[in-house]
Amino acid sequence: MVSKIYSGNQSEPHTLLEVLTELKDSEDSIDRFTPPAIVMDREIATKDNIHLLEREEYKYFVVERPNSLKEFASEFISLAGFTESKDNHQGKLYLKKIVSAAKAKVLVYSEARAIKERGKTTSWEQNFLEEINHLNRSIQKGNINKADKIWVKIGRLKEKYGSTATNYEIQLQSNSSDPRRVESLIITDLHKKSCKSEFPGCYVIEINYTDFSAEEIWKFYMNLNEVESAFRSLKTELGTRPIHHQKDGRIEAHLFYSVLAYAILKSITYKLSLQDVHISWQSIKQILKTHMRTDTIFNTTDGYRVQIRQTAQPEEEAKKIYSLLDINIHKNTATQKFRLLCHQKNNFPYLAIL
Repeated sequence: MVSKIYSGNQSEPHTLLEVLTELKDSEDSIDRFTPPAIVMDREIATKDNIHLLEREEYKYFVVERPNSLKEFASEFISLAGFTESKDNHQGKLYLKKIVSAAKAKVLVYSEARAIKERGKTTSWEQNFLEEINHLNRSIQKGNINKADKIWVKIGRLKEKYGSTATNYEIQLQSNSSDPRRVESLIITDLHKKSCKSEFPGCYVIEINYTDFSAEEIWKFYMNLNEVESAFRSLKTELGTRPIHHQKDGRIEAHLFYSVLAYAILKSITYKLSLQDVHISWQSIKQILKTHMRTDTIFNTTDGYRVQIRQTAQPEEEAKKIYSLLDINIHKNTATQKFRLLCHQKNNFPYLAIL
């Protein structure tokens, strides 16, 4: 496994050439004999990067940018020629493969993804309107009236809400006697809908290899979900963020421990998947968090401090996970074989029963 820290002040699309160069130059290069297939998210799949992969003769799987959906609008509306499939995580899927000029495009419609995207679009629009109207009320009350400061706040909202904010035009209404003072905002709904909001649950996968079926191409691309899930776990549950270190060596050590923790996490989910149990780490944590272990500590009359550790009975779902992972949870504390440890520190005797 190879990992590297890149500068935070460069955009993702610019890192692809550097990554490919390092893959080739590495002593344990994975493309020494056969170039690997590159799976890319749409943010890094610029035209220049796709041309780069084609020039270097890499196979690639990429979801095209949202505007490409317009090209296949009629296909997604009718779903004519789509084949129905099913995935354990996304419910019903509808796939259609189109081959043209040594490339294949797979049109995908996912019912579960459509529900998720509709909810996200609606909530984002509501949040944007709530915040822009809150700013407007502050202006009307006179809490803020300088145009430059107002434009800064509007710019931050546009950056935060992206394509949702582009559906609205924001203008400043100035005081007639003093143009430098802003009295209110004029918010105009442009009634524009992005491709994502027009076609929720729809996307197009492009691959420069035509021999795979539509379902195979879709499954290859879904490997990207594993990568995204890994990053989410690293950033949240495994504590990669926030990083408070300032020295490079300490930052690298922090990231290394996070990657090591993810390797353990992945070994757990992989072992479960071998037994046809497909469950996320977040769900595992939710199930196991009710299982508690308590320590009872007390002092004896002869001066010893005794610690007794006792594990509670797990619930049925937790028992199932322990069983699949071959983790032995004792049914009764009384039948456990206790390990007795006697410590003496600073002339203070200590007895631990574990």
